[in-house]
Amino acid sequence: MADKKRTGISYDMLRLQLMERLKDNFADYMDDIRTLSVDDIAVWSHETASKAKAYHYLADATDLKRADIEYLLQFRDPLSIVADEFAWNIGIKSEAASLQDVFKKQSALQQGYELMPEQENMRTAGVVTVCVNGELRKGDLVLTTPENDYACLVGTVLAIEKAGTPDHHTDNEGDDIHVNFMEAEYSENRMLEIQDMLWDLDGRPTPPKPDVLPPLDVDDVIMAPDMLIRINGIGREELEEILDSGKNAAAYYERTVAAHVSGLSDKDKPLFEGRPAITKSGSLATGLTNITRILKTLCLEKARRRYSARQKKSPRWTTPGII
Repeated sequence: MADKKRTGISYDMLRLQLMERLKDNFADYMDDIRTLSVDDIAVWSHETASKAKAYHYLADATDLKRADIEYLLQFRDPLSIVADEFAWNIGIKSEAASLQDVFKKQSALQQGYELMPEQENMRTAGVVTVCVNGELRKGDLVLTTPENDYACLVGTVLAIEKAGTPDHHTDNEGDDIHVNFMEAEYSENRMLEIQDMLWDLDGRPTPPKPDVLPPLDVDDVIMAPDMLIRINGIGREELEEILDSGKNAAAYYERTVAAHVSGLSDKDKPLFEGRPAITKSGSLATGLTNITRILKTLCLEKARRRYSARQKKSPRWTTPGII
């Protein structure tokens, strides 16, 4: 909805809007600092330095994409989002890498940063759909979680049918995410893995010819938000790895979720205390199920409900193309 409102606005105008917002954020912060005692100002000096660094870095940045600017403009205080990421990664990552984490993880909503009023209205009205690691939109590249019926498949979001709207045609309580899994360039071995998985799902025996693909339709599968992670921006080599085997895809899912968890705010950390860690030697499925369950407590209410994926069209399978 917010993107539609900005349709037709030039990149330069969007960037100007962002800089005005950042300027206001920094001015408001400095006004608050000026009310403190000298001792308190010293206590907050590290945060002040992070705010200043984020402000000047964004002012000088020449590689911000339109989507990056629009993402930050959703929030009342985008300066704090970037400054907090800089502070969290100090001595670990560069400012450039930290800023890319902000856009890649898109976890500010789950971390509790305040949305602009129009964005908050959209969220409470159910317009924003949240998957395991952030907001989900039409056209996003996604990977399914390892513990569902369509495990570790790569696909593209075709449409999002919001619960409670005329477009929502199923009995599912949450949003319906339509995903096309048939455009991914899977390896031959991975195709056989998928073939076995889908034939087992359909309740039929393994076909006598392993090179014959099962007549099952996966070009428009309805998924729940908590069955998906966003993988926008994935590198070609990593993409080839997860298309090569289900094991690789599950490992990539584990790394992505772990990175998402590491970006959560300190106030969310207690949710993970005492939970079994994901380890190579332990049960991967158990660890992944556990971490996904915890992450869902940080997402919107509708994104927490699991429901069965359903096929919408008549059974059919076509040759995968190229992403």
